[in-house]
Amino acid sequence: MPLKLGPAGVPLSCKGRTIVEGMDDITVLGLDAMEVQTVRTIQPQHFDQYWQAGILSWKSDFEMNMHGPYYAELLGSKRERNRTLSKMETSLQAGKIINARHLTFHVGPYGEYEPGTEANEQVANVMAG
Repeated sequence: MPLKLGPAGVPLSCKGRTIVEGMDDITVLGLDAMEVQTVRTIQPQHFDQYWQAGILSWKSDFEMNMHGPYYAELLGSKRERNRTLSKMETSLQAGKIINARHLTFHVGPYGEYEPGTEANEQVANVMAG
């Protein structure tokens, strides 16, 4: 598999601020990948951009990736966990639309657990449902 390089988000050099304009600018820079950042929230009005970017990436061999929300509280209270799972689900839906190859999530605080095997097992249990 070839190595693909690209920025996280729309490059600062891009005159436009949409994902598709960013993809065009990235291609001009000689790169062929982009990470769409949804680290705080996904706005419904962005789904049109996601759809356009997904079609373009599918047709052009341009690699799309997505970075989901920071501070995922999977081991916190039920409210925090459900809120995090909802954000993750929305990011997964957006990732599918943009034809993302990889999605990245940062699992946040460990709650009452210490970093290690037990915390990892609890996260796996949450993700398994």
